[in-house]
Amino acid sequence: MTKEEVNSLKNSIADARKKVDEFEKGAVIMAADTLLEITGQESGVVIYENGDMLICNWASISGLPRMDPIGYAPMGLNEELIVDGGPEEIPDIGEWLDNHTHNILYDFNGDYPQLWGCPGKLYTVSGVTVIAPDGWN
Repeated sequence: MTKEEVNSLKNSIADARKKVDEFEKGAVIMAADTLLEITGQESGVVIYENGDMLICNWASISGLPRMDPIGYAPMGLNEELIVDGGPEEIPDIGEWLDNHTHNILYDFNGDYPQLWGCPGKLYTVSGVTVIAPDGWN
């Protein structure tokens, strides 16, 4: 083996150990079809990299919730979801949101104001931020 191959192997092992450590710290599932399977909750907050945010019930959505083409309701594309990180405890979701750019695309029940003072768990799923507020279904 060359020195580069050894270093590459070491990096791969370190990455695998990190994933196992994260899994053991609380990520119950590494891959799933729905956010319900990952979070154990039917609803919460989904924030995409560009800041687009949906507050929705994801229980029957396969894949990541995203707005339908006419902007009426969340839908999924049936993709497999990969847990990249989490869960991480957030003591106050509203305070966390104050420090992160977001643009509400969907909040059918008007739950946004309830996020201030509400703790929850943050996951990174397929590159997207998912927050499961404590006490929500």
